Amino acid sequence: ETFYRNVDDQNMIDMFFGPFKDTQALYIVSRGAGKTLRRIRYTRGKNNRSPKAKLRILDTSNRTFDLGQKIAFDGMRSSDPDNDSLDYKWNFDDGTIIKGGFTQEYAYDRKGEYTVTLTVIDKDGLKDSDSVIIKIGVPPSA
Repeated sequence: ETFYRNVDDQNMIDMFFGPFKDTQALYIVSRGAGKTLRRIRYTRGKNNRSPKAKLRILDTSNRTFDLGQKIAFDGMRSSDPDNDSLDYKWNFDDGTIIKGGFTQEYAYDRKGEYTVTLTVIDKDGLKDSDSVIIKIGVPPSA
């Protein structure tokens, strides 16, 4: 299909795909006055690394809490080696899942042992999780 008329040497461009390291690249050769060769290599996602989730309970080393007590959870030390922004997903093991925020406060309304899990997800969908086990309404054993 003809889409450009009156082409002269000043406007001639060749484009082709060819090998480059461990992938392919698009090569663009300009045959006009500038006579340039350009290589375009798409790398998005190819070198992306997984984030690292870090979950801790704020202001306490205790893992046993009273029924209804607000517990502050912190995922601020989670990171991504590529400095991608992270989404945070909190699973409180009682049917409650909250998306968003690197800190959360939560209070349980039933006694028991719960595994709280923080999952961090980068913009390419790579993820990592960290968990902590807590006890609600159960006195610590001696």
